[in-house]
Amino acid sequence: MLTEQLVLEKTSDGTYQRQCDRVWWGQGSLLGGYVQSLMLSAMTQELQDETKPALTLHTQFLRPVTDESIRIDVVVERSGRKLSNLRASLYCGDRLAVVSSGLFGQQTASHDFCAIEMPRYPKIGSTESAQLPNVGLDAHNHFDFFPRIGSFERDKGQAHVAGWLQPSWQHTLNNELLALVADLWVPAAFHYWPSNIGVVGLDSYIQFRSNPNQLRDNNEPLLLSLDTKQASNGYVDEDGLIWSSSGELLCQYRQMRLVLDM
Repeated sequence: MLTEQLVLEKTSDGTYQRQCDRVWWGQGSLLGGYVQSLMLSAMTQELQDETKPALTLHTQFLRPVTDESIRIDVVVERSGRKLSNLRASLYCGDRLAVVSSGLFGQQTASHDFCAIEMPRYPKIGSTESAQLPNVGLDAHNHFDFFPRIGSFERDKGQAHVAGWLQPSWQHTLNNELLALVADLWVPAAFHYWPSNIGVVGLDSYIQFRSNPNQLRDNNEPLLLSLDTKQASNGYVDEDGLIWSSSGELLCQYRQMRLVLDM
């Protein structure tokens, strides 16, 4: 499902286009995570080097991306033997809407370690019913949510949430899926706020920690853990971790969002 929604037409060197629809719709615009996946897909297609998967993706959202024709211009700033740096600009209705930069590089084992372990939350029970966040995002309908810390109720707890997330389609575990999921769970800060307060994503930074060429395509769920440290001066942060069901840290990310009175 996601793979088909990331198909881009290359119209010239470094230029890609797509007519967007509302499969990954948010609140009046395309889901930010889906837009991140589009940017990553365009840069990956331009680089054309399977030996260099994405290591990082930094995205800033200038204005909403709507369901119309988009254009993504990609520039390879530098491409060396081991690392490549790319930059992408997304235009919606001929207006610059999103800018991204990506670091792509070869991956080799070198003094590897992981100093944290995946939280030992209960796995999804065979008779457990999924929950659907009630925040008005159509994109949520494509996943099953199983909270473990916190719920989807507002003003009910601390700014730390965690839970399992299962795509509703036969999926491939890759960086494009992780970029989408990194903007999918309900913000942890919502536990502090009543329903008349919302957020808009401004800046997102993702570090991909796994080698996508070694990931198994087993359609297993992902575990997310999200924390907010502070909301101040009209902005709120969020840090997230995404784990495989087998306990591998797949990516970590940080967001800054604008706080809005709805």
